[in-house]
Amino acid sequence: MAEADAAAAAAKDAQLKDLRTLFTAPEMLTEDGEINQEYFRPKRALHRNQEWSESDDDLLLQGIAQYGVGEWKLISDELLPLWEPYELRDHAARLFGHFKVTETYKGWKVERDIVEKEYAKNKEEAMAEGMWHPKLKMRMPVSVPFQKP
Repeated sequence: MAEADAAAAAAKDAQLKDLRTLFTAPEMLTEDGEINQEYFRPKRALHRNQEWSESDDDLLLQGIAQYGVGEWKLISDELLPLWEPYELRDHAARLFGHFKVTETYKGWKVERDIVEKEYAKNKEEAMAEGMWHPKLKMRMPVSVPFQKP
């Protein structure tokens, strides 16, 4: 009985490999027809040697004042072409001190002084609630267990 089960399982595996080969893009499979796990791993962004400069901060804040929070692609295209839109969003989150910068401040067109006030407010509130991430210097969406006031 066990031999019959093993033979049936082997036949099913062979049939699955044949179907995979027919209906799956070649780069998604290994040479023997198995699923290529590397294909599905998240691609890491290239580590860049470039650091944020004060002029980058100034341009990002200019873009926020001109185009509004959330317009990362437009700000990237117009003012900071060396930075990807997601990098602008991430850096703006640090400037505002809030992890959910786009959701919280969507459309805001504000100058540096307002951004600095929001950072101070977010830090104070998040510290009191145990939601401030000291390394990232921003409010997190859930409490940060290792941060004790």
